[in-house]
Amino acid sequence: MKKIGYLFFTMFAMTLLLASCSEDDPQAPVVELFAEVDENDSYTVNFTTQSEHASSFSWNFGDGESGSGATISHTYTQSGEYTVTLTASGEGGDVSKTKAVTIVASMEELLTGGAAASNGKTWVMSKTASNSDGAFSFTNTPYLPAPDDVLTQFGIGTEYDNEFTFYHDGSYKIDAKNSNVLASAIHAYVNGTLVGDPIWDLGLAVESYTVPQNATFTMNEEELSRYCREYGLYTQDIKAWRKLLEGAFEGSLKSPDILEEELKSEKRKVKELEQDLDKKNKALAETAALLVLRKKADAIWGEPEGE
Repeated sequence: MKKIGYLFFTMFAMTLLLASCSEDDPQAPVVELFAEVDENDSYTVNFTTQSEHASSFSWNFGDGESGSGATISHTYTQSGEYTVTLTASGEGGDVSKTKAVTIVASMEELLTGGAAASNGKTWVMSKTASNSDGAFSFTNTPYLPAPDDVLTQFGIGTEYDNEFTFYHDGSYKIDAKNSNVLASAIHAYVNGTLVGDPIWDLGLAVESYTVPQNATFTMNEEELSRYCREYGLYTQDIKAWRKLLEGAFEGSLKSPDILEEELKSEKRKVKELEQDLDKKNKALAETAALLVLRKKADAIWGEPEGE
């Protein structure tokens, strides 16, 4: 009987001991991870957490960079898909959470290739027209429904060979193969850099061009205003010309023969107007000369009687 009592007491003591140990065991961390792209910088992501039983947090941002803290911000240098890993640690051990983060490429990165493109990004003009060439895709936007190699049809196909390279640091280079570039007809006309006749129907022209040294670019209204001040233009005119050209691109492109006939017709009209204006100028000059003679005669002989 004593043995049975002793065995029962021993089992009861062990049960109490195990219960006491289970209550004292630390609990594993519980954590949730949240990510939000910064409203002022599309390459910066703000990370926050909600957790229990966690005392420290370490981060792997998926781009080779790391950090620590319950809340943290990280700036990526390149667009892309990144897997972010958060490890929360506490007395009960470690637990990890992952989240996919998408960084959308900015206009600057699309143009230059971003910080990772040490050699910049080189562009050439496409010989085919569409609304999705290069790095951009447009919807509900007019584009030139031109046949392939349209510049060659106007005798300026060599301009397809020029290369334009833009760099992340804001610099750019132009490799003008024949020292000429394709430009706005208005720009070339205003600056006296026309090579040959402008193609007014397209709003384009070939102009002589000297590649600038240490050239830089920006992508904002301030740069546009500076350009306009330099060349004596107005920003509203630039925007109006752009809208005008976009409107011209909505219709079908006329053949070079038709455009040439229309150009000849316009030149004839201009010549007729110039001749008519010349006749009127001569008539005005003769009238002015007669009035001068009349005044001189009146001064010598006096005004006729009855006047």
